[in-house]
Amino acid sequence: KLKRFKKPIFGICGGYQMMFEKIIDKIGIENSANSVEIGFGFVKGDVRFKKDKILKNKEYYQFGYKLKGFEIRHGEVDKEFAFLDTAQIKGTFVHSIFENDNFRNCYLKSINPNYNGYNFFEHKKKQINTFIKEMEKYIKLDKIIKKL
Repeated sequence: KLKRFKKPIFGICGGYQMMFEKIIDKIGIENSANSVEIGFGFVKGDVRFKKDKILKNKEYYQFGYKLKGFEIRHGEVDKEFAFLDTAQIKGTFVHSIFENDNFRNCYLKSINPNYNGYNFFEHKKKQINTFIKEMEKYIKLDKIIKKL
């Protein structure tokens, strides 16, 4: 069904890996040793799982934007497949890219012209403050400090 899907598709990390022709796990990182899974074939290449995990936290230039994000994965691909950017299908290994306001707002507006963007940092700050206020109802720090 996904191969026939005509609306935009965006895969991040494992979702992007599934877009390749094959996912090869010869050493049993996520499956039994010597497993090969057939992907959707949107990307003409293979993902090969390696023992050492890729861990990066940096700025990336993808989809025409400078994006802050991070990678955490065992799957390796050739450099030219760092991300996929076609009219219908996009994919990346970079987590947190939708926290980048310019990219997120532009991409979602391209899907839905009525989309109203927002400031992710302000939204996150508000959510954290709401959580703190709720916890203050139940956790009495003054009593905890006295007991210490």
